[in-house]
Amino acid sequence: MTPSTDGPWEKPGRFRTFQASATSAWTGSSQRADRVIKRRRYRRAADAYWIVDPDARLIERWQPVGRDESLMIVLSTLFREASGEAPQASPAAIPVTNDPLLWRRIVRTGSPQPPADFSVPTAPFIAPTDHSRRIGQWLAIWSVVVFAIVLVGGGTRLTESGLSITEWQPLSGVIPPIGHERWVAEFEKYQQIPQYMQMNAGMTLAQFKGIYLWEYMHRLLARVGGLVFAIPFFFFAFTKRVPHGLMPRLVTIGTLTVAQAALGWFMVVSGLTQRVNVSQYRLAAHLSLAVVIFLISVWTADSLLNGDGEPSAGGKRLTADDRTHRKALRGLLGLAFLTLVSGAFVAGLRAGAIYNEFPMMGAGLVPVEYSSMAPSWKNLFENPAAVQFNHRLLAITTLLAIGIFYFRSRAAASAALQTRLDLVFVAVLGQVALGITVLLLGVPVLVGVAHQAGALLVLTALTLSLRQASRA
Repeated sequence: MTPSTDGPWEKPGRFRTFQASATSAWTGSSQRADRVIKRRRYRRAADAYWIVDPDARLIERWQPVGRDESLMIVLSTLFREASGEAPQASPAAIPVTNDPLLWRRIVRTGSPQPPADFSVPTAPFIAPTDHSRRIGQWLAIWSVVVFAIVLVGGGTRLTESGLSITEWQPLSGVIPPIGHERWVAEFEKYQQIPQYMQMNAGMTLAQFKGIYLWEYMHRLLARVGGLVFAIPFFFFAFTKRVPHGLMPRLVTIGTLTVAQAALGWFMVVSGLTQRVNVSQYRLAAHLSLAVVIFLISVWTADSLLNGDGEPSAGGKRLTADDRTHRKALRGLLGLAFLTLVSGAFVAGLRAGAIYNEFPMMGAGLVPVEYSSMAPSWKNLFENPAAVQFNHRLLAITTLLAIGIFYFRSRAAASAALQTRLDLVFVAVLGQVALGITVLLLGVPVLVGVAHQAGALLVLTALTLSLRQASRA
């Protein structure tokens, strides 16, 4: 392999290198052209792409790894010997850190110059390719859509609108009733179910339109969400742009989304014949599955956008503090999720409409009817007073647990993890304040929806913190 003074070094076979001229000014734009534009072109026909940076005294090797790329910075003695410096013992190749800020600087400016406190990891990381970032951006948008669907679903429950549409029509249901006759026909269908006969007898057509539109918007947004996931998924899959190892997770998200749609109708059916509202068990299952889909999507999007990649089998081991943080955050995430599920039972039983005071519940902290049902396990799921007390207890426990962990662990956490833990602590404080407010006000719809949004934000912050603590 022989050097060229103004162009690429070439070697027989599918291998090319590029040397930036040491005599010409290597501007930010030319660096970006070499590291981004030309690299993408060579990737299609070369096994590896090399860049020699005389200013940084670095040699970069970009090499395909599955459908992604890995970037190795080679510390060459070539520059040391040329400048008269004594060669120093060093690894033949040092992988670039997975610090997302450094990666963004590489893409933005074309310069991979490590910061002063650059620490060398012990195993290579897969670099974030354009496809990975685009998939991450898509999943971030998808997560926002799921977030919105959950909030509109919460409003649908609080307004008792979920049974206003008595049929499941995935395609024709996209078009709302148009004209007076269509509205009257839909209203007549609603008049046949127990909720109307026992709760809403005498409801006017105008009042019916109000609850109908809540449920219609929930279903329409769910259909839009399905398209937001399905169209990009099939595009990335058929064009073979999904990074290695990511396809099973995307298939899981898609499968759970289809199951969520079916579970939603299964929930609605429970209130069409004998009950005046939907089953609180099915409501809790419907919400829980939506949150699971949301959190998996958030985790995956954050992983792709922040450029971790997947560490090799011999990657850096977690420190004792890392393992402690990860274990604690898993427990906190589970506790917060359990609190959310208990909130679904509160909503399903309309338990927030009683004991609108805090911290007392009647004459004491525990309601007198806490154990009024037999068998006793039914109190956990079917006794409104007991369900509200349990939700209060879980919420306060979650607040205390997060507070203790935050103040004991923040100092030992990395800077990135500290930022995310700050978000967790602020989110849980706001969520508890919202919970008390919504209770004292008698569960107004907008405040109730904000309370549900707060729960999702707490879970999101915990998920992002756990992912940060789990990075090798």
